[in-house]
Amino acid sequence: MWQRIPSASPQHCNPICTLNPQVLNLEEIAVRSPEEVFGWVSRGIAKRATAETLMNAASSRSHCVFTLTIHTKETTPEGEELLKIGKLNLVDLAG
Repeated sequence: MWQRIPSASPQHCNPICTLNPQVLNLEEIAVRSPEEVFGWVSRGIAKRATAETLMNAASSRSHCVFTLTIHTKETTPEGEELLKIGKLNLVDLAG
C-alpha cells in the first residue's frame, strides 16, 4: 500500500531519495467498477496544471502517472484458488 507523503519543495530531497524514490501526494484507491475508475481519472485530470506555450494553448505543466492494477481470482478444476495480478502503467510527461 502506498502512503500519502506531504508536499515538499525539490530542495528538501537529499541523496537518499535516489535510493528510495517517493512520489509526493500519491494515493492508492481501491475501485470495483469502470465507472469508479473513470471518476478518479476525471478528478486527476482536473488537478493537472496547464499553461499556454507558443506551440500549444493548453500545454500540460505537470506529469501524470496512472497505474492500474487488476487482481482476479479463479478456481482450478481441482479446487485450487489462483490469484492473477496484472499491472498497466500510463505516463504522461509535462510538455
